[in-house]
Amino acid sequence: MSSVAQSFVGTWKVDNTPSASFKEYLKATGLAEETIDRAVKAEVEVDWRVNGQQVTQTIRTKTKSHTMTFTLGVEFTDTNLGGQVFQVTYTEVGGKMLVKMRGSPHNCTSSMELIGDEIIDKHTITRASHTLNEIMSKKDLNKATPIS
Repeated sequence: MSSVAQSFVGTWKVDNTPSASFKEYLKATGLAEETIDRAVKAEVEVDWRVNGQQVTQTIRTKTKSHTMTFTLGVEFTDTNLGGQVFQVTYTEVGGKMLVKMRGSPHNCTSSMELIGDEIIDKHTITRASHTLNEIMSKKDLNKATPIS
């Protein structure tokens, strides 16, 4: 399996430092304000596992869990924690994990890179309407002990 996926193996805690850009990103996805407020405050952990060619990513909060198992470079259908359906592809390019999510009414991309003991995750959302709006956000994930 790839070196990037292997370097992500383990449990990571999302840094909850308030970020105006992350809140704007969530608004652009169409989430309700109440959901955004909960999402910004939530304790989130992301667990990565690799088994042969299969990569499993589990996103957990104290109230919800979402697991995806995929093969790098192979598109799959996923429904996110907000109930939105996307066509998703994970690939590796230049030492980064790239994620492309195609759905309606927007598309998302994410670029994840291990720097020291943090995964730096940069998100971009593109919404098709009369004009093209692009919103960028960044979240840091720190190596963690799993929450129960």
